[in-house]
Amino acid sequence: MSPALIAVDWGSSRFRAYFMALDGEVLDQVASGDGIGSVSAGAYPATLKRLIGRWLDAHRDLPVIASGIRDFRDLAEHEGIAMRFFTPGDTDSLVEEMLLALNSPEQLKEMAWQSYAAGVAMSMPQVVREYIRSFRQHERVKTLQLAADLRRAGRFQREDGLARTLGEKIQRWQDEDGIPTPLQ
Repeated sequence: MSPALIAVDWGSSRFRAYFMALDGEVLDQVASGDGIGSVSAGAYPATLKRLIGRWLDAHRDLPVIASGIRDFRDLAEHEGIAMRFFTPGDTDSLVEEMLLALNSPEQLKEMAWQSYAAGVAMSMPQVVREYIRSFRQHERVKTLQLAADLRRAGRFQREDGLARTLGEKIQRWQDEDGIPTPLQ
């Protein structure tokens, strides 16, 4: 059976995705604890690639049904990817959108061509820049979460070498991003 669409249910605490045939058969699925709440905003594309990249790489022309959160709507708008949206957290809405898509082969074909064109239009330098940006964002969030955990535990003092190291790291981030240092 050949695949017809990818359905993504990315909630605040869980990620679920389904690789589906035209008759509704689930050909493959992915479930993960990588909910939106545990992934930094800049790391969404890399997380999506890590979880369902094998589907996207092998079938660039498949339409996607995703929860109607702002990030997915922005991704569809800015990247030109064909997506149908369902009400976040509403399984009935997801099923309804999947049935509408699966019962409309012409619309699936149009969506497939749109997604294919978006994939072809993306240059390799753009892809590399996006991965680097996403990696840096993830690294920064992890570093700041560690510092916050240490501060809450009372193990982070201004005079401490760790505080100085973190300050230097933040300064490097500002330099890399071209952010001017605030005046003292």
